[in-house]
Amino acid sequence: MADDAASGYGPDDYFAFVESFETLAAPRGALRGVIDPLLDLRTALKLAKPSALVWLDCVAAEYFMRLPWRNEICRIDEAVDSARRREQVRALDADKLRVVLLPLGTRGENERSVGTELSRVAWHRISLSGAPPGLPSELGADFDMDTGRATRYLQYLGRCSKAEHTSLVNVFSLDFLPTAHFGAHERGDSNNTPPRPRPEPGGGLIHVEPIEYRIFDLPELEVEEQKTVQWTTTKTLLKQ
Repeated sequence: MADDAASGYGPDDYFAFVESFETLAAPRGALRGVIDPLLDLRTALKLAKPSALVWLDCVAAEYFMRLPWRNEICRIDEAVDSARRREQVRALDADKLRVVLLPLGTRGENERSVGTELSRVAWHRISLSGAPPGLPSELGADFDMDTGRATRYLQYLGRCSKAEHTSLVNVFSLDFLPTAHFGAHERGDSNNTPPRPRPEPGGGLIHVEPIEYRIFDLPELEVEEQKTVQWTTTKTLLKQ
């Protein structure tokens, strides 16, 4: 059954969670070496100057759909369920979990439509190939982009199906760990989402400010999953 469920996905296909949408200011520090080559690629492809940076948390689609426990029920506050799910999350292959940095513009019908869709909901299907067509993006092992880096061309494939969405929220939900302790990533109240690993202004990375979604003519962000795990927490579990 797991193999059948994974049969419709290729090696470049990923499920992507929209971590953040931010305005693009002048790059500096560690991320300048990541962003500048992407801007050069965009110029070579005759793409307009981007106005936003989008951070995506990604999991290889074929790998994810082969997880035999992705639809397994995990009851909140049940010790046995919690322990089992914690070990399942720890056992995830870290090489199948990737962060993508995508410069994005609002000009051009195709690119604007990608931005609109990414702004509306949290989970999407994308393809990350080694050559055009697609939007230049940088893939890395984590937000610091110092390991596992590779330039990829992102093609938007659409929103996740209902079945995909249900499985993704089930696997990456923190509901089974309502008072979990993750070292520096303390969750505390189960109604709070984990902290985001955002670069701080003046912190040696890149100066960013919250983007206003009305640049895509949207009244508000329509994200339906409020308790989806942030990638820092997943990474912390994997390292424990």
